[in-house]
Amino acid sequence: MEAFERVARAAVDEASAMLQATWRDAKTVEHKGAVDIVTDTDRAIEAAIIARLHHAFPDHVVIAEESSELSTLTAPPSDRHVWYLDPLDGTTNFAHAYPQFAVSLALGIGDQLLFGIVHDPVRDRVVGAAQRLLRAVGRHHHHDSFAVEHAGFYIGA
Repeated sequence: MEAFERVARAAVDEASAMLQATWRDAKTVEHKGAVDIVTDTDRAIEAAIIARLHHAFPDHVVIAEESSELSTLTAPPSDRHVWYLDPLDGTTNFAHAYPQFAVSLALGIGDQLLFGIVHDPVRDRVVGAAQRLLRAVGRHHHHDSFAVEHAGFYIGA
C-alpha cells in the first residue's frame, strides 16, 4: 500500500504544482456539453498523472474524467487495481480564476476503495482517506463523518 500512496501523492503534488502555477492565467476552454467545460490544463494534468501511474503500475486500470468520457466503460476485472481520477475538480472555478478547485485521485480493487487523495493547491491542503478510515466511518458514523465532512468531502454508502 505504501508504494501506491507514494506514487499517488507524487502525481497529485505534480498536478497541484501545475494548477498553482497557472490558475490565474488565461485558459483555453472547450464545451463538453451545454454547461460542462474542459480546459487545456485538465487534459495536461490528466495526461501527466496517467503517465506516472502507468509507468509505476502498468497493469492497473485508470478511469479518468477527460480521457474516459467518450469510452464505453465496462467494469474492470475484480482482481485489478483501478485508479479513479478527476484531474481538475472544479473546472468552472478554475477557468474563471476562482480559487476553489482540487485534484482528486482514488485507488480501488473490486468493490473496495483503498484510499483517496484530494488536494486543494491554492490553500495547499491535502485530504486523504484510507481503507481504515472508511471502515471506521461505518462503526462510528456520527463522530467520524463529522471529521470527514469537516475536511471537505463525504464518504458514504
